[in-house]
Amino acid sequence: MWTRAELKQNAKELLKPNYLRFYFISLAFAVLSGDLASSFTGNSKYGFHFNVNLNGEEFIPSWLMPVGAIGGVLAIVLTILYFAFVEGPLEISVARFYLSGLKGKPDFNTLEHGFSRDYYKNNVKAMFLSKLYIFLWSLLFIIPGIIKSYEYYFVSYILADDPNLTPEDAMAVSSNLTHGHKFSIFILDLSFLGWYFLGMLCFGVGLTFVLPYVQATKTFLYLRLKYLGLSDERNF
Repeated sequence: MWTRAELKQNAKELLKPNYLRFYFISLAFAVLSGDLASSFTGNSKYGFHFNVNLNGEEFIPSWLMPVGAIGGVLAIVLTILYFAFVEGPLEISVARFYLSGLKGKPDFNTLEHGFSRDYYKNNVKAMFLSKLYIFLWSLLFIIPGIIKSYEYYFVSYILADDPNLTPEDAMAVSSNLTHGHKFSIFILDLSFLGWYFLGMLCFGVGLTFVLPYVQATKTFLYLRLKYLGLSDERNF
């Protein structure tokens, strides 16, 4: 099947000749998506909090409550729009960039893929729907949301690989690819905790150097599960 050691070794081999290219793309995506900021602060990138502190006590003046409510709603709406129309397609572009690296030097031209005129609407819909389903399942408690997030783990890679798929088909393929592998993928993600911890010891800056390693490993996991899926008629 596949092993964590094998995937990580392949990832290292992919990164060696073009590490800086992969590093800057992964760093840019982490900044634009808010993942990097949330890692430093420990807060959700979709969380909003408004307060005024006076004499060590938190309160919200009554006259500011309507303004705060309107501002909060506006911030949420803008965040959703940004995720749907920018972050989602950008995630697909990054996935295609890593896939292009398998053919030699990663091609920066692939970064426009998620925003191409032919596929943009489809990409937006697919990424939005997959994240929406994950969010809705998360409302049922944390565990169902986590399971659903691993079910749609490869939607961005699938659309980067085959942009002609509909959102529903992309999610269905991801579900098939991860069937029977979700817990193993979860353990794979946990195996990077040591690297994240070392990154935090370096004032958090070291976290950025782990990003390409994680993304490259995910790329090889996608390819391995795709190969296994294509050789198993039960998945397709």
